Amino acid sequence: MREKIFAALFAIFLATTIALGALYYMEHSKYLELQERYTNLEKALNDLENKYQGFIDEIKDYQKSFVKTTIPVYNETGTLVGYETIYVPTKTISVENFTLSGVSGLIRVTVMIQYSNNNYTISTVYVVNGSDALAATISAANVDYTLGAYGAFVNGINGVYGNWTSEGTWWSFWYWDDKSKSWKLSNVGPSAYKVHNGSIIAWVFTKGYPPEDMPSYKPSS
Repeated sequence: MREKIFAALFAIFLATTIALGALYYMEHSKYLELQERYTNLEKALNDLENKYQGFIDEIKDYQKSFVKTTIPVYNETGTLVGYETIYVPTKTISVENFTLSGVSGLIRVTVMIQYSNNNYTISTVYVVNGSDALAATISAANVDYTLGAYGAFVNGINGVYGNWTSEGTWWSFWYWDDKSKSWKLSNVGPSAYKVHNGSIIAWVFTKGYPPEDMPSYKPSS
């Protein structure tokens, strides 16, 4: 009788052990599957975070690439009617299917503004290729100009105005000649003088004609 009871209890114990083992195996398998899913999800989230950070860095670089430029505005007959100052990006970014384009064709121009022989400023500006000297000057300073039949005439720069009638003062326009390594007084107005990449132009507040003063700054070779 005892042997039968022992055998029955052993059978129950064995069945319970097998059932618990199977349950443990199933639960452990689920745990390993969940752990693998969590690991994959964590990796995907890290990849997404890295892509997001890279995208943010690209956007910041894109924002930093914006430069001030001035463009001539013409009417339907091709007559110059004014200038418009805008800010444009110079860098293009592309993240997967998302693209922000930069503006190509900008050229670098150096603009000197001389109030007196020892008082002048030098600025580097960017304008669209084919722009004129006045567009570059407006990108560098606050310019008061008048448009006429012969183009633009500069009345004042940064609040300094010429008075030709009573004082004989005016703003003379010059350009740097690379061949002779010297300044030349322009024989055309600033709206007719086309700048190129690397152009160096100057405005000198002076008196009389020929002007008493010329640019005192000499660009390095």
